[in-house]
Amino acid sequence: MPTYEYACDSCGRFEHYQGITEAPLEQCPRCAGSVRRLIPRQLTVIFKGPGFHVNDYRKGSPAPATEGGGAAKEAAASD
Repeated sequence: MPTYEYACDSCGRFEHYQGITEAPLEQCPRCAGSVRRLIPRQLTVIFKGPGFHVNDYRKGSPAPATEGGGAAKEAAASD
């Protein structure tokens, strides 16, 4: 069930859990003053269940990168 943020003219901001199909609140549940629904600034979506991130993440760890140390390591190993 989504959480909606409302602004009351008297109390300030508050959050309210509502179904998507429910009508927006018209009165504050604390003081019965007028309210308006705010547009969310940050939206969080949580996908539950198998199969959502199959292509998004690698399986296993990537190979380590080598930078110019290959010849020095080979020379040290042969000594």
